[in-house]
Amino acid sequence: MNFAQIFVIVPLTYVDVNYIQDYPSTFFYNFIMEADSVGYNCGMMLLLTLTIDRFITFSNVCKSKYIKHRIIIFGIISWTYGMVIMILNNIFEIKKLYDRENFCIYVTINSSSLHSVIFISFTQMFSRIVPFIILGIYIFCIVRIKSFTRKKSMSIEKTRFEKKLLIQGFSFAMFYEVEALLFYQRDSILSIIGKEYTKHYYIVLNFFIILFTCFNSVAIFIFIDKAREHLKRTIFCRKNIKKSISMKY
Repeated sequence: MNFAQIFVIVPLTYVDVNYIQDYPSTFFYNFIMEADSVGYNCGMMLLLTLTIDRFITFSNVCKSKYIKHRIIIFGIISWTYGMVIMILNNIFEIKKLYDRENFCIYVTINSSSLHSVIFISFTQMFSRIVPFIILGIYIFCIVRIKSFTRKKSMSIEKTRFEKKLLIQGFSFAMFYEVEALLFYQRDSILSIIGKEYTKHYYIVLNFFIILFTCFNSVAIFIFIDKAREHLKRTIFCRKNIKKSISMKY
């Protein structure tokens, strides 16, 4: 999602309009906008499906040996969902444009088409509901793992690992919840703080979107020991290789 901030918001905000007046009609601009939509929808569905995976784990619905298969399936579902939404957006003439005055990306639809109105209503409603579903599932999982801990039905190492995954997922859920509220309740919030702060509000919203995307990228190294250790080994290994090469020469 940061690509839209870098290649759409930044140039269209800070570059002279006379130099980029044809930019919104270019292939690159439209590609970035489509990629932004695909990235958002894929990420949302992946977060939802991985949350469902946690639910499956703590509900003992499926054996843990199938976890790799589930993750692969969930990944395919997420990408499929993102691509299908992109295709339907183009079919129903739903486009994303940039408002230079308010620093925000907004959606336009063909209001004369009933299918377009129904489809955009569905996708927006789904996006509003998903954060609450994710948060609810993680609360359920936290309660369940406490139950497992009391009953000692899970090994100590397994419990620690699952707790870290839950903390990571819960952090994702909270970030996503706040982002969704800021984005989908923007009209209500602006009516409270005042329309004169619209530009400032969207600056904060864009900053939060960038922060959320960055957090998603580094969270695995914050919460997962193996990932952090692998990163350290990779960094130090490269340093050692560079040292050995420099010593040879």
